[in-house]
Amino acid sequence: MIRGIILFELVLILFLKPAFAIESEIEQQAALNKLKEQIQQLQIHLNENQTAKDHLLSELKQTEIKIGQISREYYQLDIQLDQKQQQYRILEQQKTQQQQQIQQQQRLLEKQVKAAYIMGRKAKVKMILNQQEANPLARMMAYYHYLNQARIKQLQLLQEQFKILNTIRQKLLTESTALKQMQYQIGQKKQDQIQAMQQRQQVLADLEQDTQYSQQKLTELKQNEQHLLAILKTIRKALIDLPNKAILQQKFSQQKGRMHWPLEGKVLAAYGTPRSTNLIWDGYLIAAPEGHSIKAIYHGRIAYADWLRGFGLLIIIDHGDGYMSLYGHNQSIFKEVGEWINTDDIIGLSGKSGGQSKAGIYFSIRKKGKPINPKYWCKKIKDSRVS
Repeated sequence: MIRGIILFELVLILFLKPAFAIESEIEQQAALNKLKEQIQQLQIHLNENQTAKDHLLSELKQTEIKIGQISREYYQLDIQLDQKQQQYRILEQQKTQQQQQIQQQQRLLEKQVKAAYIMGRKAKVKMILNQQEANPLARMMAYYHYLNQARIKQLQLLQEQFKILNTIRQKLLTESTALKQMQYQIGQKKQDQIQAMQQRQQVLADLEQDTQYSQQKLTELKQNEQHLLAILKTIRKALIDLPNKAILQQKFSQQKGRMHWPLEGKVLAAYGTPRSTNLIWDGYLIAAPEGHSIKAIYHGRIAYADWLRGFGLLIIIDHGDGYMSLYGHNQSIFKEVGEWINTDDIIGLSGKSGGQSKAGIYFSIRKKGKPINPKYWCKKIKDSRVS
């Protein structure tokens, strides 16, 4: 009861704060920082309970956040490694081309020297026998001399270029090796964190077998939904003070029925289907292997990117006009609060955060905080799969 009163007073204070116009980037950043602080304060009040189960959930939260950070670093390193390898392949091609040019120049130079030598001997003999003047021969020998000098300079230039390329190639090889080593280290850390999360999930599984915990399951689901609603209300109030770049794009409502789903996968639970006693699903639970890319369904601004009880690592995107899209149970989050994103931007990776047993994501669309059915806004569902 006391917890509910504190939460109500906090939300009431946030709602009654007067709106103000933001005209500069500094003021925008200040407003975003205030939004983050408000959400953090709200989360503190939402997690005041210190029961054994809540303590385990708190530990699970920290573990999943660490896994998200490591997964993000791993993903970014993997992209850098691909870029380095592509650069390496390009330099290998350039090196091969340079080698071929050098060999070609060497062959031409050898032929030229040989031809000049033979022609010079023949001309010299002919001049002696015919008593011809030496001027034509001298001019010819001078011509070959200058040509040979030019060839030698070109060959030296190519050799210098080859040395430079070889140096760059060695540098890229060193960087690539370092990246692979870092990737391996992060992979090891990730495995350690996954093992820790599995241990926490095992404890939660033991708690679920307890009769008392089972009776509290419905209450917990309702509390998780209330936590989410409180976050959404806080975000909606704070966003009033922030300029909306979405007005430069087509409105979200104009995209109805044309947007792609956040990822491809099988529908595990659909909007409106029973979730438990007196509760129904207000979004879609989509199965996907851990680590699959999650894409934003439309242009907008990141309004929330953090762990929330019952939803794990959660991303909320504000699309303007009161529309928001939610992506929960992520393994990792790639965006920060306040970032503008475009349609199909990768915002995170699918996972099991929030204590889920199956990998995938929770996906929901809200209008002024109330859930609406995503199937009417995204592409048609075929054979219980979305894409």
